[in-house]
Amino acid sequence: MTRRNGFSLVEVLVALFIMGLGVISILTLFPLGAANMANAVREERSAQLAASADGYLRAYWKARIIEPILESQAILEPFYTALTVPDPTNQKGLPALLLPTEVSYPVFVDPMGFIARSGLGQSWVGDGGATNIPRRNIEALKIANTFDADLIFRVCSQWDGIGWDDDSQSITKDREVRYNWLAVLQRPPSAPTTTANLTIVVFDRRVPLSAKPGDEVVFPNVQFTPLTTSVRLVNANPDLKAGQWVMDASVNLPGRPGLRHANFYRVVSATYDPNNNWTDLELQTPINLPTDGNASSYTGTLVILRGVSGVYTRRPLSREN
Repeated sequence: MTRRNGFSLVEVLVALFIMGLGVISILTLFPLGAANMANAVREERSAQLAASADGYLRAYWKARIIEPILESQAILEPFYTALTVPDPTNQKGLPALLLPTEVSYPVFVDPMGFIARSGLGQSWVGDGGATNIPRRNIEALKIANTFDADLIFRVCSQWDGIGWDDDSQSITKDREVRYNWLAVLQRPPSAPTTTANLTIVVFDRRVPLSAKPGDEVVFPNVQFTPLTTSVRLVNANPDLKAGQWVMDASVNLPGRPGLRHANFYRVVSATYDPNNNWTDLELQTPINLPTDGNASSYTGTLVILRGVSGVYTRRPLSREN
């Protein structure tokens, strides 16, 4: 009878070690796959909501802006008026747009942000309304001359489902209100009054009907150098990570009144220097050329918008749509 040799203890331990490495490698794929799937779902939902907002605004633009213009009627939409007259009550001392060859003021069409705030922060972007970018609501979202929160939810956030309550015979809103949007409008130079550039900003987990300090952090006196990809925040260490978004909100600067920016940039990295107490931001795309045609650097305003999941530049709103 042939005798077969068994495995030694060393061989068993080596085999277990090799198998353990393989199992660990496989197990690490599960959280990585889950994270990638969550990011994919987030981006898909954000893109879907941006497309939905785009369709709504195009239909609204045609009905509330184009048709009154063609029929020589007065336009009673504050966000449209703010493109050329952003400061009718002289809260900021901003002059009205005088020349049609100039770029218009950027305007936030932000119903959810509007009803969540009061005072300057309601009419102007930034914590406490610290920027010169106007924020406006949509007039059609009023019921009995009062902005209706339920109607704003329907228009500006993504529905997860609609149910029916048999007891009360009413529609129930099965919704987590995770994703919601705002739009930025700005008319380019020499454009017809029926045309405006459109950018959709989609938020993930922006709490509706609630605005707390830090949602729109404003940093004044920030140096912007066009066509570069870095910005320095002096005397600041913001809670900012790669993948988040910042906005150049430089509007009507001293000596350069033609600067009217609402330009969004995604952060690649944020590096804090504790010795000098500043934070260097590396941006994914170069800083845009200024709207006043002067390519030199300028000291402007930067805003960190919390919870932005995507910024989508859409084709301009126009008469043709």
